[in-house]
Amino acid sequence: MSKQDRQGVRSPAGLEQKYRFGNVFSQQERENARQKSEMNQANLTMKQFISFSSGAIDTLQKSVKTAEGLIASLQKAVSSLEKRMGTAEENISKHSTRLTAVEQGISGLDNRMTSAEKTIKSHGTKITAAEQNISKHSTQLKTLFDDLKELAEKVADLEKT
Repeated sequence: MSKQDRQGVRSPAGLEQKYRFGNVFSQQERENARQKSEMNQANLTMKQFISFSSGAIDTLQKSVKTAEGLIASLQKAVSSLEKRMGTAEENISKHSTRLTAVEQGISGLDNRMTSAEKTIKSHGTKITAAEQNISKHSTQLKTLFDDLKELAEKVADLEKT
């Protein structure tokens, strides 16, 4: 403490002049103004962020609702397809059984056809043999007929004489 301070109380103006409170206060005011400006800027940035985030959240919620609707539609479609697949599998099973019966019937017909073909071939061989016999007999008959005709002519010639 200085001598002056001991002798008596100084006036506020004297204290201010000695310690330069005005500079300290004006520097503090400038710092407060700078911090206030930074706070205002931070508040503005925060409000913009909140506004953007709220919009993004709303958009996200709409997207989620849309996706939920699509998922529900897809689940219905899958359920419908599963029912149709079940029906198709039942039809396949029924048709498979019918196809097996048809194949067995075809196999039976094939066996009968093979047997009929053998019979036809056998008959064909017999018919060929019969045709050959008929041809031989026809030739023999023609020869006999010609001989008979010749004899008839001779008889007719003999009767004329």
